[in-house]
Amino acid sequence: MRIGIVNDVRMAVEILRRLIVKDKKNEVAWVAYNGEEAIKRCQEDTPDLILMDLVMPVMNGVEATRIIMKNTPCAILIVTASVEGNLNMVFNAMGHGALDVVRTPSLDANCGGEDGELLLKKVKNIGVIVAGAKAKVGDSESTDDIRNVKASEVPRLLAIGASTGGPNALAKIVSQFPADVPFATVIIQHVDEEFAPGFAQWISSQTKVPVALAKHGARIREGVIYIAEKNAHLIVTKNGCFQYYCSQENISYCPSVDVFFNSIAENWPSIGIGALLTGMGSDGAQGLKALKEKNWYTIAEHENSCVVYGMPKVAVNIDAVCAILEVEEIAGAILSKMGKKKLLVGDSCK
Repeated sequence: MRIGIVNDVRMAVEILRRLIVKDKKNEVAWVAYNGEEAIKRCQEDTPDLILMDLVMPVMNGVEATRIIMKNTPCAILIVTASVEGNLNMVFNAMGHGALDVVRTPSLDANCGGEDGELLLKKVKNIGVIVAGAKAKVGDSESTDDIRNVKASEVPRLLAIGASTGGPNALAKIVSQFPADVPFATVIIQHVDEEFAPGFAQWISSQTKVPVALAKHGARIREGVIYIAEKNAHLIVTKNGCFQYYCSQENISYCPSVDVFFNSIAENWPSIGIGALLTGMGSDGAQGLKALKEKNWYTIAEHENSCVVYGMPKVAVNIDAVCAILEVEEIAGAILSKMGKKKLLVGDSCK
């Protein structure tokens, strides 16, 4: 891949340059020392991937990401000295279209150490995603069977899948929820497990609803927003509990939206709502179709509000969608269907 480096610290630029060329498939396309310069570079020569710093003079990485994704879109990996210290900027940048985040590796004899290895791994994964690797559907196993329980005895469920640009879209949706929503929400956002707690904290700051990480073995409770927390596939088992598992299948994203959607289509006894938001690729489209076929109400984000119209577009193309809505309309649709104690979802797409 041709990779652009955006960082105002020359030592950081040097370590990133050294790491990139360790893989002979990569080359440094150009270097920019602030966000404004990066925008100009992209206009002249759009790379396959940008390693984007956050805190820089002239223009920070959040604003640069927003403008680049609007004018000359390409894959962006946030590389920052402190993820925890810049959480708000990190998830704002991801909301504008950055794919992931990693700490800036240090310049040492080990060429970045663990942080350097993680950066190279993420660069490689992004390369696969950009190349259009297709996600497959996983299966789940369990012993007990919640499917024999009456639908009225389990929480109604809202399942949301998102990727590129997802954080801002999710914030716009959950910020409109009242504190006492009569349903449970599970969010599958493509984010590394190291940053899942920070993402949950950030989502919590955007909503009145309690937010929790989806813990292995925990049961789903009404009135809580759950965030997938591991680099493993999240499913709901036949006994109604969260379960994580690692798959040997060639699935580009982990956790996979498709895997989760398919598990609830298979195992959850009541109908609910499935929503697929902005994102690159096709993850979630087949799972959304499985939900629709089980009489769930399914929503795809409209192209007009998507940062990347990939996942929702595939869902629309395979007839997996009941409604195509801009992100500002989605919360209202959800609340009109499930915001009251009486379930209003009814038959599929009615």
